[in-house]
Amino acid sequence: MNNHSRSQSLDASTLVSLLNELAVLSEAAKNVREKLLKIIPVQYGSDLWWEKSDKEAMEEIKAGRGISFNNIKELKQYLGA
Repeated sequence: MNNHSRSQSLDASTLVSLLNELAVLSEAAKNVREKLLKIIPVQYGSDLWWEKSDKEAMEEIKAGRGISFNNIKELKQYLGA
């Protein structure tokens, strides 16, 4: 590539159309990424592993399968310590 810059004018409707297409593509890429995270194993401890683990944990909590403790004593009792 050369270092020459090129400029082109766009009318407002074309710009809006391009931005809308970009938003659609961005959402599609996000959906593909989420599906891949569900089916492809990720390396333990990697950033993707943490992302996947956090997402799964939040889904469990939202589904009411989380446990909460009011204090450390309750936690210790739960753990049998």
